[in-house]
Amino acid sequence: MRLLMIDINGEHPNVMWRNFKNALSFEFDIKCYGPGFVSTTELEKGLHKFIEKNNGFDIIVVTSYLFRAAIGSETGDLRGTYGDFSYLLSQYNLAECIRFSASILHELDEIRDIARIILVQGDVVTMPKALATAYRKKFDAGYYYLGWGFIHEYSKDRAFRKNKLTNQHKSICQEYHNKIISLPICAINENNLCYTELAARPFDWIVPGNIKGYHQREIAQKILIEQGVKLWNEDKERSELTYNHLKLKNIMNIQFDTLYDRVVSIIMMIMRNPKHRYHIHMPLSPKAIGGYRENYLDALKMTKYAYVDGGPGHVVVGKYMEVPAAGTVMIGETACGLRDMGFVPGVHMIEVSADGLKKMIPEIEHDIDHMQEIADNAKRLVVEKHTYRKRAEAFRRACEKIREGEFVGSHWENGDFILE
Repeated sequence: MRLLMIDINGEHPNVMWRNFKNALSFEFDIKCYGPGFVSTTELEKGLHKFIEKNNGFDIIVVTSYLFRAAIGSETGDLRGTYGDFSYLLSQYNLAECIRFSASILHELDEIRDIARIILVQGDVVTMPKALATAYRKKFDAGYYYLGWGFIHEYSKDRAFRKNKLTNQHKSICQEYHNKIISLPICAINENNLCYTELAARPFDWIVPGNIKGYHQREIAQKILIEQGVKLWNEDKERSELTYNHLKLKNIMNIQFDTLYDRVVSIIMMIMRNPKHRYHIHMPLSPKAIGGYRENYLDALKMTKYAYVDGGPGHVVVGKYMEVPAAGTVMIGETACGLRDMGFVPGVHMIEVSADGLKKMIPEIEHDIDHMQEIADNAKRLVVEKHTYRKRAEAFRRACEKIREGEFVGSHWENGDFILE
């Protein structure tokens, strides 16, 4: 089956997306199109010419990064578009990429004889109404949805990083169930695996992921420090390789590739915070991201226990796969859809709130043999059910159903991806 992937930049630093896309090559004959994948001359000729030149495709997948860029002016989220591009692009003109993205999407809307799929990636828990409306238009026009298809209802009075939680994603999942290929792209590959027994690991605990702004992780980290456990703390590495908070007067110390990037950054900061303390989105190279990711994966393999949660939206994120693969005991809050994906509390993980850690720590550390059994169970589950190859194989089966006109939706049951 021939697959055309429409995306931005071959240097995309999102490791999960890169791994998923690479795994697809075992199931599909893949070509990529978009800014950074083909020349400006090729982009000027247009999508239709590219498809014709390559003798057609069976499936087209457009990523949410390119989709959001293409509709940025329509949704009013130009700042978000700049945020995406500032780390997705290292050598391509931002304005040109936005122009090409809009042109590509316009041509894609005209195609009817090839199945079109949107990879819905990003923060589904704070999905704004304008973006949800744009997705709905595409699903009504025949597009399919690839991504996190689990339904969870959020309290409207809660906020995450100053953005209110919304139920837009929930509504989309309910309205377009027959269009959803429910495949979270988080999974594992052989690089994630470790077979070192718990008793031989030098660190006791880790709280993986960003901690600042995540209330439960902040509580867990504080309790672990107070209990004096041997904690692997990744705060230093995270602060050096991710976002930096600086005052406006220090903006001149930041090196930008072009004057355009400097001016846009200043404008974006002024729009964002009237108190002149700004959140600067620093472009991250794949090399920097790769170094951080390797450091993080190695840390898991040296640690016995990891406190894990899916943030305020209780979303299945990469840690729910990576921690078990590393042979580390997953301890924390469950996420929406996690049980459907085969994870059973008490068998594959220990379910406890951050507040309950203090009481549970002595019990956990006292029974290392039982913890080893749980770690082994979870690793076996992800190896059998949640590799990138398994995700790619499931996606191919869904695409075959779409091509045959028989796709009516999908869901997970006991760790298996089910086509309805």
